[in-house]
Formats: sequence, C-alpha cells, structure tokens
Amino acid sequence: MTPHMERSNVDGIRPTVAAGALQDAPLRSQAVVASRITEADLLRSVLSLARVYGWLAYHTWNARHSAAGFPDLVLVRGGRLIFAELKSEHGRVTAQQLVWGAALTRAEVTGGVAYLVWRPSDLLSGGVEAALR
Repeated sequence: MTPHMERSNVDGIRPTVAAGALQDAPLRSQAVVASRITEADLLRSVLSLARVYGWLAYHTWNARHSAAGFPDLVLVRGGRLIFAELKSEHGRVTAQQLVWGAALTRAEVTGGVAYLVWRPSDLLSGGVEAALR
C-alpha cells in the first residue's frame, strides 16, 4: 500500500486526503508526497472520490485503439460533465492532449462541462475533491 492511501471498510481504498490527513501538512511535505504519487495511484484516488460523491465514471483501460490525446476520465453527475486528464506531478501534457483540451474547453457553452488537468498536488490540496462535490 502506498503512503498516501489507507484501507477503508467502505469502497475498498480511499485517499487519505479525503479524510484530511495531509491537508494540514507543510507545503514542502505535500510537494514531496505529490512527487511520489503515480498516475495510476492518482486514477485510483480520483475514481474513489468520484464514487463517494455519486459520479458516473468512465476510464479507457486500453487506449491503444482510442483517439490520441482523449482525456483519461469522463465523469458525469446530474447536469455536470468533467473530462479529466491525469498526470503525475511533473508529467507533461502532449500536443494531442492539448488539442482535445482546447476543443473541450471551447465546448463549455452551457457551463456544465469542464476540462481539467489533475495532478497529485490537486488531490492533496483538496482541489479534486472540491471539483467533485
């Protein structure tokens, strides 16, 4: 089990940050923790938070036959739709991801659609949880 995750008897694994355990840590400590969170760890944490807040989530497990650059997650709840690209703390957004992000951002005409790039620091700061509330 990685240091930023803890076992829960509800829903399997939940991010420690959801319980507030890391939110009060000094920023430097959060930066160290964030740099150690992999994209796969971030995906599990975001999916767990999405379940907690009642979002329907889609993630393509094998993107080899998908359009290059399409966001990692599609989240839907009520009148809201989030396209989320997940990156490690220092991961780079590709040119194809930028194209998708720009196209989806332009489509935000109704106010219920969002394109977001989330990194471990967004999880640790509570930004992911705030967007899913």
